Amino acid sequence: MDYAKLNRRRNCLKGRMNRLCQDLDALIRQPESRIDVKMTLDSISKLLERCQEAQDAVEAVITDDDEIEKETQRWMDFEREIRSARGRAE
Repeated sequence: MDYAKLNRRRNCLKGRMNRLCQDLDALIRQPESRIDVKMTLDSISKLLERCQEAQDAVEAVITDDDEIEKETQRWMDFEREIRSARGRAE
């Protein structure tokens, strides 16, 4: 698969992840939503695996070292945001 398609796939998955994190933040504020929070955390874990696979595929087709470094930093920032959202829920 070429870079543009892989990048698009990865960005779609990241968009889904951002939506799940927004949903999680909203659920945290609702005292009766513990089961929904757990289900959302499970969904985040599963989707994060798919995001990582997409990220690995994107990195595999990049040949420029500087671009790889930038891509890795962006991915690490994204992972930090996800860990932060999960931490707020636990």
